[in-house]
Amino acid sequence: MECFLFGSASGSTLFVPVTYRDAPLQGREASLLGTMEHSVLGTRYVYDACADPVFVATVLDTIRCGGRQADLLLKRADGTEVERRPNATAKGDGVSTVPHQDPALPVSPADESDRTTIAGPDFEITLMRRLGKAPQGPALTGSFEGGTDLRLVVISG
Repeated sequence: MECFLFGSASGSTLFVPVTYRDAPLQGREASLLGTMEHSVLGTRYVYDACADPVFVATVLDTIRCGGRQADLLLKRADGTEVERRPNATAKGDGVSTVPHQDPALPVSPADESDRTTIAGPDFEITLMRRLGKAPQGPALTGSFEGGTDLRLVVISG
């Protein structure tokens, strides 16, 4: 999975999370963004992450545990690795009461003009597509040159 923040000249910021799979995600044809060829892994199916139950389970876990973005290691031609400092960060609030979600269970996203909601058995996720006024609750918060403390995903319920 990977998340992108896109800024515009008008000042708005879009949050675009995607997931990569080695096979089609059953029943989610409408959420398939396209396919790509990875030089090592082969064909990857790229999905809007809101329709991917692994993404939902991971976001809940990240918010619950206070997780953060992955480290990016670059391998040099001589075989040494160096850590690349991120230009964007994300961090979960670390709220132990955020529920778990089984990544094998399907999810049903509902798109609105500036956000997508995903209802689970005992939670609702609000993923902010266009960053701005977000609901209250435990969150995944992002920062980059264009803004700090941006509420990307919020849990309620």
